[in-house]
Amino acid sequence: MTSNTIAVIPFVNRSPDPDNEYFCDGITEEIINALARIEQLKVTSRTSSFQFKGQAMAVKDIAQQLGVEVILEGSIRLSGRKVRIMAQLVQAGEDFHFWSETWARQLSNWRSTWVQK
Repeated sequence: MTSNTIAVIPFVNRSPDPDNEYFCDGITEEIINALARIEQLKVTSRTSSFQFKGQAMAVKDIAQQLGVEVILEGSIRLSGRKVRIMAQLVQAGEDFHFWSETWARQLSNWRSTWVQK
């Protein structure tokens, strides 16, 4: 495995409404697509990453199965017009976080704030 390999596992829906699952999947797909544009980075396919949706597995085991060094994982909470997204990068071999970020926004600001054209 090389250090420029990453898998984005499906973001977890932390919202009380299970119908928000589509939103979590969409965010995960957008991140995969954005990372795939980085020439020096090898990104696991959506199909491979999504096989771990809802699975209670250790990050180290997921990374080993996918042949990657880094896992991007996270969760999303939707409540009314508010969204909170948490993402973290995990160095899978040693199972430690080396980056984490949380974003909270009103959905009315969503397109202008987060989506790049």
